Amino acid sequence: MSVQDVEAFAQQRSAEEYLYLLLDPLAQCPADHPLQPAALRRALGEGAVTHVPRQDLVHDSTSCPLLVQLAGPGEVPSDALLESSAVYADADAHYSKRLVCGWLTSSLALEAIASHVAEMCIFVDGTQATFIPVFEPLRLELLAASDRASAQSRLGPIREWLLPPSSGADPILLSAGSGSADATVKRVVLEVQREAPLVTLLLSAWRDALQSDLPAAAWAWRGNSVLPPNAATEGFRHIRQARSLGLSSADDVVVLALYRLMLHPRLHEHPMIAERIGRAARGDRPLSDLFAPITDAQWTDVVRALMDPRKTIQ
Repeated sequence: MSVQDVEAFAQQRSAEEYLYLLLDPLAQCPADHPLQPAALRRALGEGAVTHVPRQDLVHDSTSCPLLVQLAGPGEVPSDALLESSAVYADADAHYSKRLVCGWLTSSLALEAIASHVAEMCIFVDGTQATFIPVFEPLRLELLAASDRASAQSRLGPIREWLLPPSSGADPILLSAGSGSADATVKRVVLEVQREAPLVTLLLSAWRDALQSDLPAAAWAWRGNSVLPPNAATEGFRHIRQARSLGLSSADDVVVLALYRLMLHPRLHEHPMIAERIGRAARGDRPLSDLFAPITDAQWTDVVRALMDPRKTIQ
């Protein structure tokens, strides 16, 4: 994403709307950076910054998300803050915990939006209410991918949310849907959100792997962005499929998902690989240990066999 993306988003809001920036203090930020809470309060005033009350962090408000009013109705936001937030969000794509969670527009004032962001994180499964921090960029991206109508309805008074993507590609724009939000959650949404930490690990490993020289990596992403635009959903799909093959260890799941993303999506169908996956699923040894003795030449043969429909896989 670019500075121009954020500037265009800020310019398109209506005259009666506020422009907000949502930050997650749990992510790292240099002490002298303009997005530090103290620096923002000096630049914008105490009344322009407030915390979003996280249910799981009520004992530590300083660790709760920070909602920043960049501009009120009819006001022009600081070019410097738009630029610094956009640049940081772009660099943020390489980290598992992201500081910049997005830019928001709404006709409601600061405290009302802070309360709403907290409320949109409550999911009801049957009679049990669960807090899921869907303000985090990856989680909101996954929510929109698994149930876009739910994501849109949960925005409520937030007319639009410009979301920095996990791929480092173009930003994701979510617009509020019509009707009120239904707190009851679909099963697939809960499944996706449970796997969000593992998706984060996989995306990090995927980025690192793309910087290496793997001779058999026929499926490696070679586009202009850090990862493909649908990286988060692809990551979840591969994690789910790894689990369907009997893998339960997080390390094993990530290893298989990563090899399939880099080498071939049907890697598990090759007998030599399937045998090792089965052993890891039974708990014999970690999958990384079982894959380690396979040479580059053998990996290349495996991929060639999978890519050539005329060749019998042995």
